[in-house]
Amino acid sequence: MNRHRSTSLVPVELLLVIGALVSAFVVWVALTSGKYSDFVLWHESARAFRDGRDLYFSDISRPGFRNMNPPQQVVLMAPVAWLPIREALIAWWLVTAASMYGCIRLWRSALPRGWPVAVFSLLLVSAAGYLNIRAANQTWVTAWVVTWGWILWRRQQVRRAACLLGAIASMKLFLLILLPYFAWRRQWSSAAFFIAGLVAAFTLGLIVAGPHAFSSWVSALKEQAWQGVPLNMSLLGGATRAFQSSDESRALVERPSAVLAVWLAASVLVSSFAAWRLRAERNSDRDLAAILTLMLLLTPAGWIYYIPLAAGPLAAAAAVSSSRTRWLWIAGVVALLFPYHFTDLGQPSAWATMTVGSVYMWGGLLALTATLLDAAQPGAASIIHSAEGEGVTVADVRLTDLVQTGLLFGAVCWTVACGTSGPVGPVVHEHHTVERGGATSARVEIGMTAGELEVKAGAK
Repeated sequence: MNRHRSTSLVPVELLLVIGALVSAFVVWVALTSGKYSDFVLWHESARAFRDGRDLYFSDISRPGFRNMNPPQQVVLMAPVAWLPIREALIAWWLVTAASMYGCIRLWRSALPRGWPVAVFSLLLVSAAGYLNIRAANQTWVTAWVVTWGWILWRRQQVRRAACLLGAIASMKLFLLILLPYFAWRRQWSSAAFFIAGLVAAFTLGLIVAGPHAFSSWVSALKEQAWQGVPLNMSLLGGATRAFQSSDESRALVERPSAVLAVWLAASVLVSSFAAWRLRAERNSDRDLAAILTLMLLLTPAGWIYYIPLAAGPLAAAAAVSSSRTRWLWIAGVVALLFPYHFTDLGQPSAWATMTVGSVYMWGGLLALTATLLDAAQPGAASIIHSAEGEGVTVADVRLTDLVQTGLLFGAVCWTVACGTSGPVGPVVHEHHTVERGGATSARVEIGMTAGELEVKAGAK
């Protein structure tokens, strides 16, 4: 058994101070300027639910900038509708802070001493840390639920974990990758409980919000088109940047028609490698670390600010990693922590696009590779026990390798079909009413590209 890795390379106290100062500054800027970023959409959807209006199409939203979360999540956020947007944002930040604390508490039950706070300090100073405060999205709340499911999983309460993860997958659809994973592992009862949680959550949204809310949500999902920006760590984002130039970057080869084919081919290749490396061992930490990282690489909505969802299992895998993967882990973490303001360095340049412009994708691939290379291979044991107590011989595993790999390919289909479940990109356009001073309405445009923040405001 491997000894736990040390976190001595992480200057925890310094990172916590820097992260706290940056977060405090972001909060101060938002509250003093009245510019509330993506939270405007969440609040407007909640108000629309309260007033009986369309949840996704309003004067505030526009094509490419709509609430991408399903009706059941809007229902759960309905209480903020009774607060002015400023007070609602403060309340949501408090919920986010509580979720951060909840994640740390759960990490403490699974990670070596010192690791939970070190992991949190790294996340706090990263692009994920900044954006989750600035945009006030639901990442940390989702991460708390996913981490809770992971803890139940490693305590052998896999059915409860599956039900909980199914419910949260109804709100963040890329988590549907867990369903073909359960089928690949032949954990059929876990798959059934996952579906039960999924159906229960969708039923809540259907009963409370009505069928029209779902048709409106689907229409909003079809508008996502921001995968090519550097903040997207998915393989689709990488393929888009490589074959389609934008105002911020130059493509390696100008061939937009190749994007879909390259994305699918890369997804199949990465999924095959994951299935091959995980086939002979059932380790809840390594499995979930690999699946959640694979999820962010496969889904079109693989934004870097979702990395907290995978942080706990990734840290658990890194803590017992072998010496041969140490530098892969270090390189992956450094890439994932790269300041997003510098992702436009060297532009316009195709090579800059595929290096610093795609640094988060490379970081995810490095972390996934490190996780998979540490997985045990056939020959080490004669029986593999699943979390449901099912014994599988190594010979059986070898005979069913192709079948299992084919099932995992289903994960690609799931994430391709329903990979959108969050804000559609870092470009924010807000048009909303503010309740202060003599202004009755305001229009704010915030263009957040790598390395700049441009604000245009007006009131009447």
